[in-house]
Parts: sequence; C-alpha cells; structure tokens
Amino acid sequence: MTYPADEVEEKLVDVPELFLFLRRAVPDATVVTHDRAFINNIAFALQYLDHLLQTIAAPDVRITIHSQTCKSIVMCGMGIVEAILWFGVKKAGQANTSSWQESSKQTGTPFDRFGKRLRIDSILMEEVSPPQHEEMTLDTLIKKVESRGLLGLSDHRVYGTLKALRQLRNRVHIHDVGTADDTDWYKFTGREVVMLLNCLNAIFSTNLFNPEPHHIDLLSFLDPVRVERKR
Repeated sequence: MTYPADEVEEKLVDVPELFLFLRRAVPDATVVTHDRAFINNIAFALQYLDHLLQTIAAPDVRITIHSQTCKSIVMCGMGIVEAILWFGVKKAGQANTSSWQESSKQTGTPFDRFGKRLRIDSILMEEVSPPQHEEMTLDTLIKKVESRGLLGLSDHRVYGTLKALRQLRNRVHIHDVGTADDTDWYKFTGREVVMLLNCLNAIFSTNLFNPEPHHIDLLSFLDPVRVERKR
C-alpha cells in the first residue's frame, strides 16, 4: 500500500559521492580499524542533515516543528563534528591513553569524623599493555584540536562557536530546566543552525579534506544562506 507522501521523491545529497569525498581524509584503516563504517556513518548523517535542512525550509513548517528540527540539526551536526575531531586527534597521536584499568572496587564501612558521615572506598587497578584509548568528551576534543592546531583552521573563532554549540547539544536532556523560559522554543531559532553550517564548511575546507571545486558543489547543501531565522 502506498501513501501520498511515498510518491514525493526528496532530492538529497548522494551518499556514495559523500563517501568518496570523506575518503580523502580517511584513505585507509591506519587510524580507524573499521574505516568504511566510520566514513559511512558520517555520510549517512550528512544526508540526514540535508533532509532536516529541507524540512525547516518548507514554507508551511510549523514554528514548533521548525524549532525541534533545528535542535535535531544541531545534534546531528555536532555528532559529525565530534567524529571528525576524534579522527584528527587520533591521527595526530594525541588521543588520551591509559596503562591502567579498574579491576575491582571495594566499598568501605561508613564512619563519623569532623561531624560528617564518611566512607573510604578502594579501587584495584590492573596494568594493561598496550595502553588503551580512553573516551574523550567533545569538550576535550575541541580543546585538543584548538590548542594543537590539528585541523589547521585559519579562523580560530570556529572553536568558540563549537563550544557554544556543544552547550546546545546538551539540551538532549530535556528535563534539565533552569528557568521558566528555558525551553527549546527560545533556544532553537535557526541562528544556531547557521553557526553549525559555518563550522562544518570551515572544517570541510581544511587540508584534511583538501576539497576540489566539484566537492564544493557536493557540499552546497550546507550553505547557511538557505536557513531562515524564525525568531
């Protein structure tokens, strides 16, 4: 059975073409073991980003849908940024590693001291070889890439924008409300989407990807001009 919506073909950026472009930065499995899956995840996310951008560009989009879609764009786009920064850090050999991992934990007996209830817990650590990579937060990745110039971004203002977008990405936790006006309707207006697209264009223009003219055309769906700010 088909529905009217099924008959409308949405023109989206081509995933195989995105894969070939991203392959310029990740030519093999030297840095990422499952390199094809890694590239495909970014390509899929970019195509979804194109879909979301078309959604907010619709003339009849409801204001609440516009706001929530802008939020989804930030979530998706910052996931792409995080993956690229992680790759850049790992490629440069700057990823956090540790030779120790937790083996067991023993909970101590509570006791009273200085008018407070205290407890001493013991953690048994085991040495591992070779050292294992540790998880790095998006905040850590942004700071590492900025301080070490790992992407070669000419405009350092991009990092400040990424830090602001990181805060918006944390709004996935919708229960964490600070004020009566602390809602997505106020936080996501389209302005943050323009900020994100500017950052993605800056990142894809670096020597890591070294884009050619036809790649610029491929990524034209990331043009911030297509985004209308609603409020």
